Amino acid sequence: MASDHSRQLSELTLLETMYPEEFRWKSQRPDDLDTDEQSIDEETGNGVLEFGFVANSSYNLEFTLPSGYPSTSRPAVYLTCGDTVDTRARKETRSVLATLVNEICEDGAGNEVLDIIIQRFVDEIATPNTHDSSITMAAQEASTQRDQAVIYKRVVIWSHHLLSTAKRKDIISWSAELRLAGFSRPGYPGGIFVEGEEGDVDEFVSRLKGLKWQALQIRGVEVGKERVLGEGRGVTEVGGLGEVVDGLKDEGCRNMFLDGMRIGVGGSNIHGI
Repeated sequence: MASDHSRQLSELTLLETMYPEEFRWKSQRPDDLDTDEQSIDEETGNGVLEFGFVANSSYNLEFTLPSGYPSTSRPAVYLTCGDTVDTRARKETRSVLATLVNEICEDGAGNEVLDIIIQRFVDEIATPNTHDSSITMAAQEASTQRDQAVIYKRVVIWSHHLLSTAKRKDIISWSAELRLAGFSRPGYPGGIFVEGEEGDVDEFVSRLKGLKWQALQIRGVEVGKERVLGEGRGVTEVGGLGEVVDGLKDEGCRNMFLDGMRIGVGGSNIHGI
C-alpha cells in the first residue's frame, strides 16, 4: 500500500499538471516528484508539503499537508484575500471555506480531497445566488460597516518552545495577511503578542492551534475600540522577551505580556531572557 507521502506527491503532481497557472509551491518543490519517501521532521517542518492555489484576483487558497494526510489527517486550508476585500467579505468567505472543507473531509475521510476542495471553493465564489451570496453582497455593505464600531483584540500566546522555521514563517505570513500588529519571540519559551480586529485575531489563533505544539496556551485576552500598536502590518520577530516588552510602548500591553509570560509586572530581569 502506498505511503501517505507517496500519495501526497502523486496528488500534487496531478494538481500541478491540471492547474499550471493557478498552482504554486510554498514549500520547496521536491527534486523528484516520483520519489516515494522523504523524511519529515515534525519540528522543523522539513518534508511537509505546502502549496497555494490562485482562485481569482481576490482569493487564494493556501494548503499544508500534515504527515498523516490523506489516511488519517485532514489538509490545513487557509484563505488569503486581496487588499480590496473588506472585513465582512473576508469573514464570510472564510466561513464558507471552513464549512465546505469540513463537509468534504468528512465525506472523503482517508481519500485524496484537494481537487474537490479547490473545485467546490471556485464554484462557491463564482455563484453569488447560492447560500453564500453574502460574500458578494458584503462588498456593497462596506460603507455601512465603516460606520459600525470595530472591536480590536489583543492576545498573549505562550508556547513551550518556538523553534520551527515553518511555524515562524507562518506566524509572520499569517499576521501580515490578517493585518495584525505585534511581536513574536522564538525560543524557550515562545512568546507572541498580537493585536488586530477581533475576527482576524481569532482566525490567527485558530490557525496556530491547528499546528502541532508540545504546549500552546492563550495567557491573556483584551478587547477595545482602538488599536494600541498602530497599523497592522504583521508581527515583528525579535530575539528576546525583553525586546517584546521594549516594543510594547503602551504600559497596559507591557504588563499584559509580562503577566501572560509569568514573568511578573515590571520584568526587572527580563532582558537577556
